[in-house]
Amino acid sequence: MEALGVQPILLLAQIINFVIIMAVLKKLLYKPVIRFLAKRKQEIQTGLELSQKMKEEDEKLKEKQKKMLETARVDALEIINKAKKDAKADARKILEDAQSEASRMMEKRREEMEDEYRVMQKKLQSETVDLAAAMVERILPSLITRDGHRKLLENQLKQLKQ
Repeated sequence: MEALGVQPILLLAQIINFVIIMAVLKKLLYKPVIRFLAKRKQEIQTGLELSQKMKEEDEKLKEKQKKMLETARVDALEIINKAKKDAKADARKILEDAQSEASRMMEKRREEMEDEYRVMQKKLQSETVDLAAAMVERILPSLITRDGHRKLLENQLKQLKQ
């Protein structure tokens, strides 16, 4: 080997040095690097698990939010339907009250008109009697005597009262 320029003692010393350096590197560098990589791997795994949990929670929250929105929509529809129903009931009551008031007013006006009719009828009857008496006083004196005239008027008054 010496012919090749390799000295066996030097080669042996280099091999021993290499083994010592490898042992030192393994002890000082390899184990801490492996521990660091294992720790890093564990942190990544924990992060992935946490990320998965967060995704699941996000899905649950989205589902819960969806249910809440649906519940709110249903509640809103119920409120709207109740408001419409109440409005219809109020409108019906207002209409009934208005019709009742109109009927009451019409009945009152009818009664007033009947009262006015009776008053006017009595007034007309009285005026008719007065007019008839005046006509009789004017026409009959030449035709009948006073006693006959009085009897005639009394008969006419009796007939008008009936």
